[in-house]
Amino acid sequence: MKKLSYLVSLTLLLGALLTLSTCKKDEPNKPNITTLTPSSGHAGDVILISGTFLGSAKNIKFGSQDGVVIDPKGGEVTTQVPAGLPLGKIDVSVQTDGGLSNALSFTVIPPAPEITSINPVQGGAGMTVAITGKFFSTAKEVAFGTSKVTTLDTKSETQVTLKVPDGLTLGATDVTVTTDGGTSNKISFTVLAKPTITDFTPQAGPAATHVVITGTNLESTTQVFFGTIPGTFAPPTSTTQLDAVVPASAASGKLKVVTPGGEALSATRSKLQHPRREGQVWRHSGGNPYGEQRYGDQGHRPGQRRIGKDHGRDACRNRFQFHGLYRDRRSDGLKLHTYFGASRDFRCHQRY
Repeated sequence: MKKLSYLVSLTLLLGALLTLSTCKKDEPNKPNITTLTPSSGHAGDVILISGTFLGSAKNIKFGSQDGVVIDPKGGEVTTQVPAGLPLGKIDVSVQTDGGLSNALSFTVIPPAPEITSINPVQGGAGMTVAITGKFFSTAKEVAFGTSKVTTLDTKSETQVTLKVPDGLTLGATDVTVTTDGGTSNKISFTVLAKPTITDFTPQAGPAATHVVITGTNLESTTQVFFGTIPGTFAPPTSTTQLDAVVPASAASGKLKVVTPGGEALSATRSKLQHPRREGQVWRHSGGNPYGEQRYGDQGHRPGQRRIGKDHGRDACRNRFQFHGLYRDRRSDGLKLHTYFGASRDFRCHQRY
């Protein structure tokens, strides 16, 4: 009887031990992660998490946000960086049947920039270009081939503006934008020679005067300005000369030539002269009329026309008697002729 009781007790003990052993074997192990590849990236990037006991991965945490679980295996699981994460370092961990793993640090960076267009597509040194795309908010530099520009005029999430640098090789070159997220795709830009103005003649004249502009790279001129007023010009037949016409509404000012390669400004100002028309009457600026004679009347000196009375008083200058006010055809200027000779330009007369 005792022997039977002993056997029963032994059987129960073995059964209990077997049950405990089975339970211990089926209990999942706590996961452990060792590496993140890569350890930095932006929204949408694929990340490989390596470690142990990851085969039952149910969720992947990027801080407080969930990431997708892709193809979990015993020693690794794949995921993607979720959108909306703050930039900088963030903890990543894996949840499995065995619990929550340890955390590894991951750095969230902005997306790599993408260029969609550049405007204009060609130009010369100093010209402003606008590069359009996305993810430009942290733009650091723009490269034209191997030449890098770090001074940007403006930048936003979708556009960067800057000036074309000096010293570029003429012809097509690749342009890229670099940000905290990396370097963009390439877009082509054609570098053109910038125009210059070295001289123009005549330096002065009335509206409709033909002005010959001399310089370089003028063959592709698209606009000519006299001060701020656009003028007309003949189709360029030379790289060094341009025939332009003074517009009717022009005022004195510098000349400007515009080409696809940029703009050129003259060093000196052009002077607009207003021609005196037949039949105009002139009077003293103080209001005392001298003018019974008109501009069309013949003067009595070769090459001149008399447009004032023979006698009068110059109230603007030295208050002496003068012999007459003449328009000299050769110099195209008004001269005050006194008993002592010709004065400077007679500035104190004006039309009425």
